Amino acid sequence: MELTVRRFKCLSSRCPAVTFAEQIEGLTRPHARQTQVLRSMLTSIALCLAGRPGARLAAALGIRIAKDSLLDLIRTACPHLDAAARHVHDFAEMFHDLRGDQLPDWIERVLADDLPALHSLVSGLRRDFDAVTAGLSTPWSSGQVEGHVTRVKLIKRMAYGGANLDLLRLRVLLGP
Repeated sequence: MELTVRRFKCLSSRCPAVTFAEQIEGLTRPHARQTQVLRSMLTSIALCLAGRPGARLAAALGIRIAKDSLLDLIRTACPHLDAAARHVHDFAEMFHDLRGDQLPDWIERVLADDLPALHSLVSGLRRDFDAVTAGLSTPWSSGQVEGHVTRVKLIKRMAYGGANLDLLRLRVLLGP
């Protein structure tokens, strides 16, 4: 199929638009980069395969599109997923910027949406609200302590059944 779209040029100096393109009902839209058929096909690919795999399939079909553009199509097609992604992004910013004071507002925004998985997260955050707020507000982390606990557990598992407490103590104190 071959399609020809006419372009018209306005010769008046007072006209803000210089060129006009003929619109074909059901096929084109003003300022669109993709036809409705192509957008529908890309949305189907995005919903089935998502980012990088979807972009590879589209490239195999001769369509160049970035993985992020496919993810945007998914978010457009599924408002619940878009809302969840927005809430997770907002929480990550709050965590990164140490803005624990914004937690009550974030909780209210999450509860306003119908997202059961995030409602479960909110109920868990509310159980120990003060500790969560402090964790989101202070730059201190228990990461080093948790790392040592993990190392001790690993040493203990490696010596399971073959060592007593004295040998475990030596391995923890003298080990790397």
